[in-house]
Amino acid sequence: MKDYQFRCNTSYLVPKEVYYQCVWMVRDSERLLWLALSDEVDQSVSSAARKRTDAIESALYAVPEEYRLGIMRHVKDREAFDDYAHENTWKKWQQRFIYELAVNLMLIN
Repeated sequence: MKDYQFRCNTSYLVPKEVYYQCVWMVRDSERLLWLALSDEVDQSVSSAARKRTDAIESALYAVPEEYRLGIMRHVKDREAFDDYAHENTWKKWQQRFIYELAVNLMLIN
């Protein structure tokens, strides 16, 4: 399944390059969490990983609670969206999540 931005709402569009950076950062979140909590890595690496995991977590709080797990599963594991909401609703909240993540990482203003 391809990763595309939902282009219906143009106020939350991010450049394609930024979009893919955010998607891959979410997919790499388990390793980042390990780096943030590990005593085996350099302090600067741990600090950078912690900042990124905090950015993902705070971007997730911009999404209503009932969509958070589904969006993480879709972005991270490429699972299909659940059936209790329309696909466009899921895409809208995924787009908002990616936008907020890009803002938190200071990739866009």
